[in-house]
Amino acid sequence: MAKLIITQSVGVGGVNTPNDVKAVQGALNNLLGLIPPTRKLVEDGRLGSRPEHSKTVAAIKIFQSKSVGMVRPDGKIDANGRSHRKFNEKLSAYLAASVVPISGSLKVILKKNLEKYEGRVPHMYLDTVGKVTVGVGHMMTGFQAAQKVPFVVSSTGVPATAKQIEDEFNVIQKRPFGKDFEANEFKVLTSLILTDSVMNNQVQEHITRAC
Repeated sequence: MAKLIITQSVGVGGVNTPNDVKAVQGALNNLLGLIPPTRKLVEDGRLGSRPEHSKTVAAIKIFQSKSVGMVRPDGKIDANGRSHRKFNEKLSAYLAASVVPISGSLKVILKKNLEKYEGRVPHMYLDTVGKVTVGVGHMMTGFQAAQKVPFVVSSTGVPATAKQIEDEFNVIQKRPFGKDFEANEFKVLTSLILTDSVMNNQVQEHITRAC
């Protein structure tokens, strides 16, 4: 799916025409790496009699929290609204990453080198210049940037709240650092992590930009 096309609103309080709901479900399935721990949705164009309790609306809220930056996700996608535009931004990036014209063997080499030099660390840590970083070389300039990353609680797999992310970012940012520090030294200070699928997406994004 290159673009999410809906004619009317989808979600809590939305018009919820079957074709629009199905389109949103398809878009969410293409972006599962951004909305853990969401599992693949059934693309049936239905939200049930109580949309607020549907898996589709739950996935919309996670997307709004993680990718749109909404503090209070409303679970509703308005045609050409803020959430709709963000969907198409993310879908465009996903499509670009999926059509990078490089061979599979070159991707393996690039992936290996990226993880060798950038590391693959699921929790927050300070890099050699004291910047809070996570995953495969993903530097975050502030807690607001960190809140756009789909962290989950390591012990439960539940999506982290904006407050949990801000608190953990501040703890890591205040720690001393040095060029000889290892990223795993910060593990004891953290309770939030990235899933493998999110880190794999980071690798793909690095490869796409490099090529």
